[in-house]
Amino acid sequence: MGGKIMLISTIKQLLLFHTDGHGLKYILRHTGMSKNTDKSFLLKFAVLQCFVDDLLKLDDPLLEGRFQGGNPSYSDDRHEVLLERMPYFMAELKKKGVTRHLLWEEY
Repeated sequence: MGGKIMLISTIKQLLLFHTDGHGLKYILRHTGMSKNTDKSFLLKFAVLQCFVDDLLKLDDPLLEGRFQGGNPSYSDDRHEVLLERMPYFMAELKKKGVTRHLLWEEY
């Protein structure tokens, strides 16, 4: 997946084509996904062990959360500390001679 965000409608198309019994080449041709991306979504679908109809009824943000879990670093406490200090860092970067590397060392 390479960190790319997939359109939810593309994920829904993938699920529909897969449940209709279409092959991998057919799905790739009609969704524009790469082979590895397609396989990773189908693997996640198999791990979820739920019905396609249930997934298709989900709102887009919920469906996206099932297939694209997001970055686990956001659950780290250090992320909160960084966000709290961000206004300070932004103000410091506007000063002459202050670099991101210098701020990183300070952090």
